[in-house]
Amino acid sequence: MLTPLILFWINAGAIIMIKYQDCLDGELSFSWSGRNGEEHMWLTGRMIRAAEHYHKRVVCVGMDVDFARWVAKSYGIEQHRYDRITPEAIMKSPVVYVRFPDDSHTLVDGAHRYLKAAVLGWTGVPAYVFSIGEADQFEIEIPSFAKGRLKEYHSMDTFSGIS
Repeated sequence: MLTPLILFWINAGAIIMIKYQDCLDGELSFSWSGRNGEEHMWLTGRMIRAAEHYHKRVVCVGMDVDFARWVAKSYGIEQHRYDRITPEAIMKSPVVYVRFPDDSHTLVDGAHRYLKAAVLGWTGVPAYVFSIGEADQFEIEIPSFAKGRLKEYHSMDTFSGIS
């Protein structure tokens, strides 16, 4: 079965990525392409399950209204999903960030919840924050058809502000 909470192997000190073909159909993932051409694809569903199972600390991340506006116009928010989100759902399902060594971070799960919290006037949102090292344990190999092209599929940038 391919659903262990954490899938990573240490081989001579290196993390070996999960092969794309070993992922289950319908698994939640997030792809990110940085300004310097760096690309990552993480299995966010597994990140969330691991955070819940291992009781990862939930932190309150301050609301960045400009980022919320950007999410609203650039992220492909689906109105029917947005409309169903309640304050209770936001509190029950923290958003997920990946933090990079320069302290910038990217939202990898929960854009709809983040936007709803902003519209409701919240000053912060509950979140799991994974360091890049933690997130890399959930990284999958980028399929050959997408290598070098993730920016075409997803254009979310990093931003600063988690304190």
